Amino acid sequence: HFCVSIAMVADGEVQCGAIVNPAFDELHFARKGRGAQRNGEPIRVSATRDIGATTFELGWSNRVPQERYIEALTRLLSAGANVRRGGSGALALAYVADGRTDGYAELHMNSWDCLAGLLLVREAGGVVGPFLGCGGLLNGAAVLASTPAVAALLSEATAIPLLTGPDLVPA
Repeated sequence: HFCVSIAMVADGEVQCGAIVNPAFDELHFARKGRGAQRNGEPIRVSATRDIGATTFELGWSNRVPQERYIEALTRLLSAGANVRRGGSGALALAYVADGRTDGYAELHMNSWDCLAGLLLVREAGGVVGPFLGCGGLLNGAAVLASTPAVAALLSEATAIPLLTGPDLVPA
């Protein structure tokens, strides 16, 4: 799993972002307020509502104690969700945006790895956490992205809040 991820931020908000997966010849692209697409076709997050049918992906960072990841993983598995790890947070976010997976969380990520993906998810109808509102642009922060119906479970399991409005307002 590898990709190129790039985003443009202006006035404290992500304006556009792209994730290119050269191995599969895929380009995920979003512009704020204009939706998200893969290879020029519109995409949407999944409609999964049944936790037993949910697949989440967790990223791992050595900036956070491993125990916190194990706790989150245990909570998700105990709720009946499926959990995997693909090794590329940017691609994981693109896959949430196009409905291949139902949610992604990582307890610390850098902005260059996630801003494009977070915009993709929002523009594809998903919900995200307050990455920019937590100082993520310069220092990195926790990342959460999900289809709306199962976002609360991912938020509770990881202790990452959900946004309810603009990028700077956590729920």
